[in-house]
Amino acid sequence: MYISRIFVKNFRNFRDLDLEIGEGVTCFIGENNSGKTNLFQALRFVLDGNITALRRRLQPEDLPVGLTFKKPEHVLIAIEFSDYAGKPNEEALPFTGVLPNGKARLSYRFRPKPTVRETLDPLPDDQLPSNLKMDDYVWEMAAGGHDLDLGAVTWRDSFGTRFSTDNLQQGYLLVFMEALRDVEARLALSRSSPLQQIIEQREIPDEEQGALVHHLQTANTSINASATIKELGTDLSDSFRQATGKSYAMGVSIGLGEPSFTDISRGLRDWSKLHPRTSFVHCGTPDGI
Repeated sequence: MYISRIFVKNFRNFRDLDLEIGEGVTCFIGENNSGKTNLFQALRFVLDGNITALRRRLQPEDLPVGLTFKKPEHVLIAIEFSDYAGKPNEEALPFTGVLPNGKARLSYRFRPKPTVRETLDPLPDDQLPSNLKMDDYVWEMAAGGHDLDLGAVTWRDSFGTRFSTDNLQQGYLLVFMEALRDVEARLALSRSSPLQQIIEQREIPDEEQGALVHHLQTANTSINASATIKELGTDLSDSFRQATGKSYAMGVSIGLGEPSFTDISRGLRDWSKLHPRTSFVHCGTPDGI
């Protein structure tokens, strides 16, 4: 089974995209900000069962420039599959999504809520209001549907059978790799930086770790001996004494704690933005799957 068609309407920089895809590996190549990541995000909305219901709810920035959805509109992302017939495990994956032409389709839609549609559906297009808000919209997932022109589908039209995203978790394994341009930004964040894992995998010898810790101990000793640091501790002690009195006074001394190699590895940062003359070569796959 393979993805044979991707259809995206009104999502980010895609007003109307309809791609036919053949068997084998598919690679999307383009300049930065050309829409590669947006396309993969569209695929995830349909196939990734790990995306939360809250994230599947679109925000104004997920709409194309100039499209506010104040008038009723919709986002439609559809993925069609081919070459699963006769393969028991793969035949089970599209759920109820099989089409009369032998393909299968899963769809994500973001359109006015059913109650809103009931009110607006009888109105002709020239009488539709232009005061809708994002809260008037809801996302939904559908499988299958008759052979239809996806480009002609409007917010009024319903097709396919609703299904739960829990089925996605059971039926599909989707691995998403972030864009390489985001690597430096992630390396700069101490909480989410992968540097710690990389350092652990290098298995730095104990002797070298000890030498690095010794350098840090020497630096810490010099810092702790600073007159300014000692004066700061004295000032804090005096402030506590004035606030609590002698009976509850707390002695305060300021200084760096005993270092460890873990402190060193956690403190490492990506300096490429601080030193723009430094060049880095990133080896790996392009963003996407």
